[in-house]
Amino acid sequence: MDAMAAKSRLITASPSTESLGAWRISSKAAPSDGGGSEAVSSPPTPLPSTPTHQHDRRSPDGQELESPAAAPAAADKAAAAPVPQGRHLPFVPRPVYWTLRAIWTREELASLFDDAVLPDAGDPDADAEDRAGARAALAAPDAGDPDADAEDLAAGAALAAPGGDRPGGGLRQRQPAQQEQQQQRQEQEQRWGPDGGAGGKGGDADVQERVRLVRRALTEAAEAVRAENPLLYSARTQDAVGLAVLAGASLALLALFSLHYVGAAPWYAVVPAAALLTSLLHEVEHDLIHQLYFRGRRLSLPIVSSFTDAFSVSAVDAALALCYAFRPSTLQPFARRALHLHHHRAAGSASDLEERSITSGMPWGPLRLATTGDNLLAVLLRPRRTVHEMRAYLRAQPAAVRGDARARLGLVYANALGYAPLGVAHYLAWWSFLAVGLAARLAGAAPASLLAPALGALGLGGVGGATAAAASLWGALRFYAVTFGAPQFLRTFSLHAVSSNIHYYKGGRRAHSIVDQCQVVDSPLFWPLQLFCFNFGATHALHHFLPSQTFYVRQAVSARVRPALVAAGVRFNDLGTLARANRLPAA
Repeated sequence: MDAMAAKSRLITASPSTESLGAWRISSKAAPSDGGGSEAVSSPPTPLPSTPTHQHDRRSPDGQELESPAAAPAAADKAAAAPVPQGRHLPFVPRPVYWTLRAIWTREELASLFDDAVLPDAGDPDADAEDRAGARAALAAPDAGDPDADAEDLAAGAALAAPGGDRPGGGLRQRQPAQQEQQQQRQEQEQRWGPDGGAGGKGGDADVQERVRLVRRALTEAAEAVRAENPLLYSARTQDAVGLAVLAGASLALLALFSLHYVGAAPWYAVVPAAALLTSLLHEVEHDLIHQLYFRGRRLSLPIVSSFTDAFSVSAVDAALALCYAFRPSTLQPFARRALHLHHHRAAGSASDLEERSITSGMPWGPLRLATTGDNLLAVLLRPRRTVHEMRAYLRAQPAAVRGDARARLGLVYANALGYAPLGVAHYLAWWSFLAVGLAARLAGAAPASLLAPALGALGLGGVGGATAAAASLWGALRFYAVTFGAPQFLRTFSLHAVSSNIHYYKGGRRAHSIVDQCQVVDSPLFWPLQLFCFNFGATHALHHFLPSQTFYVRQAVSARVRPALVAAGVRFNDLGTLARANRLPAA
């Protein structure tokens, strides 16, 4: 543990460090008495381009930085000396750092960034940490990974053994690039079969044949509906249909909000209607992540484009931004894109961060109920679990990402800041409305009267000015709650309750075969939820078999392919998953 602490005090000039773009990593150590000052990332110090200035590097506070040649000796010296508390973080802008510190402790952030800066292959001390975690999980599973299943514990037992199932006596060793790529291909074939997605574990021929059966049925059903209605289902009109849904839902939302603003639409009509329309936008965003619309198209200003391409933007990115503008409670689609594509590679495993973040695999209780409809609350109420899930996600990345520190840091930033800026502003307005409304109800007073003293303390013009400002502020909060807050909560709760329960959670490092990744839920018990997530439970399993079909094609063919799904062994209406925390049934 002393050696590991010493390593965390000093990061040597390794290939993973050098790939950060010539930045050194430095920070100030926190005092050992647990006082108020904490380790804050210092501004980066550029590395010189020539080795002649290696001994002339100084940090912004005037302290000399170690040279790469002296780093191993300094590390050995630090290992023998008492190590102050505190961990090093890679360079993070201070506003970003304190935003993250509002959710996670310094130690949790350090452990997360350790995985990003130092890959597993170059971090021998991480092996001892893994063994310690494995022993804790074996002794008391709740003390290690609370979501660990028998497969996790078996892997932990192998890891805890001397030599630890690793070459070189348990220490992680760096493999040549070709050997690592070959290992990745073998792992992929073991998970999905040699055809890259049609198989089960070990390339089971029976599972492959069942997957081919469903895919063939999906293709034939799509051809049948295309022949019946070529205008809607033809591949030539796919972009036009996607644009029509995107523009139609967006304009309908603007009209709905305008009607409510002038008093022509009551809140109890606006909330469900807005939830329905934004569920359409969610489906469009999902298809855009797979680039099913506008692929290769770009948008540019008509006049400016004659002189420069600087204002040209991808049509896919522009459409994603529009979907995000009407659904600010969600993760940024540009961050979600990588999560969702990984979800298809690792569905049901512990690294499936997209499903894990919406409570898949958690036992039902007050915590899961509170976090199902609120994305940011799911992070705030589960900070340690979130870090654990993000670390599993980082370690499951392809070899090309694991070998690039900049790419790993990009994944950390994208997910840690995925709700900024629109999501943070959305939840601030929504939670403020709920808090003030609840306090006013308990106090038997008008909500604006509770806001007036706070606004007056801010110096907003005397008593009369504060009262008027409080009335305007409450009116704005109420309008936002009706148009965005409540509809997004209703849509999010419906979608996450359905999605987290139709996906099966397995745990461990291996993903389910496609047949066992999802079930089909079309029970009348789920119809109220299905209404606000566009029949997600009855059609999403088809997407795992054939991701190239658009959401409206899946709706059209779902009834036609039901016999093929039954023959392939896909489960229907397995409501027992609610009691099994989304695990597969025993039989």
